[in-house]
Amino acid sequence: MKVGELEAYDIAKIEKTFHMFAKKELDGLPSESLGKALRWLKLIPSEAQVEGYKKLADPEKTGTIKMEVFLAVAADLWYPSIGELERTLWNAFSVFDKDLTGTISAKTLRHILTYRGLEPIPQKEVEKLITQYEDPSNHMISYSVLIRGLMR
Repeated sequence: MKVGELEAYDIAKIEKTFHMFAKKELDGLPSESLGKALRWLKLIPSEAQVEGYKKLADPEKTGTIKMEVFLAVAADLWYPSIGELERTLWNAFSVFDKDLTGTISAKTLRHILTYRGLEPIPQKEVEKLITQYEDPSNHMISYSVLIRGLMR
């Protein structure tokens, strides 16, 4: 997505996030905070993507990213709508839900998050997520509840 395609409230949200992570003495966002700032916006770049964006956003390696550049990076990763992001997450979980029950076992989720994909999530973060969303009576996780929780 391009900056011009973003809604005014999305731009305001991105600008607010920039200012939360920016350092006044740098007059911008520290390059090392780029990934955290993007994830604060509920964007999901891989570490490789973050490194690529850092090179584009700070080609002279000053350690600082300007607001306009951060806005362009965020726009590039932006989902057209929250609904689109929810659909993407729903589709990802449903791949592992063979019976289409809307649930996934805690064991399966743990395996997916810690061993699958380009960048597995640390075990500690996975356990925190499972503890929060697992139904202790059957060790299942309703992924609609999980997705809503992640979207908060």
